[in-house]
Amino acid sequence: MRMLTEEDVRQKLDPVRLIAALESAFRDRYPSTEIPLRTHINLDSGIFLLMPCYDRARDALGMKLVTVHETPAHPEERLQATYILFDSQTASPKLIVPANYLTDLRTAATSAVATKSLARETAATLGIFGTGRQARAHLRVLPLVRNFQRVLVCGRTRHRNRCGQRRDRCRRVRCHLHLHYFASPALRWKSTSSQHSSESGWRISATHA
Repeated sequence: MRMLTEEDVRQKLDPVRLIAALESAFRDRYPSTEIPLRTHINLDSGIFLLMPCYDRARDALGMKLVTVHETPAHPEERLQATYILFDSQTASPKLIVPANYLTDLRTAATSAVATKSLARETAATLGIFGTGRQARAHLRVLPLVRNFQRVLVCGRTRHRNRCGQRRDRCRRVRCHLHLHYFASPALRWKSTSSQHSSESGWRISATHA
């Protein structure tokens, strides 16, 4: 059995290749794949989710395990995930992957597949509802499929939109996009959802609220 670390996943998982793999999977492998409804188990601290999947064409059996904490010590720790790849004949684990970054990037890459198919080629402004891990993953991935010139980010509360947090998130987003001071695309923070929606050419919800 092989075990990876979160750093291994970050180094090995390329967003461009992931988008292409997901696009191919939706197009070519969906008919051979069995995806049962995920199982919910209520915990004292939140919810435990089990998400199995079996691809008959490749005899690939796997499951993602997720805990969603209602009141985490830190907002970034709200969702914790692990992925296990099994031997379909023996049910023995073949690979165990810490799946926090995998979940963030896979979700954003799936949104990128939809963006390629549905967003106008001329869409210049990306609007994102949310300010956490998923928001940053989408900020990193969606510009790979559309040439957005501006990004609008809307937080859920005034607390999440206050100036100090805005500056901190701007710095982190710049790092993710490898841009200097957002000369292009530009980043603006909107606390009014209606204004955010009206000014966005393509909108993404990256929050559970």
